[in-house]
Amino acid sequence: MTSDEFLVWAEGQSDATFELHDGVVVAMAGERRLHGAVKRNVLLTLAGVKAPCAPYVDGIAIKVSDLTTYIPDVVVDCGDQSDMREMIAAEPVIVVEVLSDSTSKVDTGAKLEGYFSVPAVRHYLLVDGADRRVVHHRREGNRIETQILHSGDLTLDPPDLTLDVSDFWQGLPETGSVA
Repeated sequence: MTSDEFLVWAEGQSDATFELHDGVVVAMAGERRLHGAVKRNVLLTLAGVKAPCAPYVDGIAIKVSDLTTYIPDVVVDCGDQSDMREMIAAEPVIVVEVLSDSTSKVDTGAKLEGYFSVPAVRHYLLVDGADRRVVHHRREGNRIETQILHSGDLTLDPPDLTLDVSDFWQGLPETGSVA
């Protein structure tokens, strides 16, 4: 299946979330409470981004190639927001995946490479709620720089946003009780 065919097909699916990996439809596993809570906190933290950028959670696709389309947990799209029926991020500047046991290998491998094949992507955040760790991959010219944070400020430029990483853990139980 191509990415264009997938997007038409996926629009008709209402009971699950799917991605397209090298032409193969992959069903995404259900979420645990921790995953959902961290994803909510990331969305709320990124809500401070200024127009024309806007954060979206679940469902907004990033077309990586003709045969691969990913649906990140959170994306900040800085492109044209006028067509509210659109399923594809026009200019995905920030991409966030919240890690889980079932997705971490793909999120840290194929998706890392795939997302950065999209010229607009400047930041890829891998958020680990159990370990309270953020791995920030940032495009700098022709290279990708990586930093690991547990707390403190994280500057995402573009789109000129500084956030406190500890806001991702807001309201979560201590780390020993979430593993």
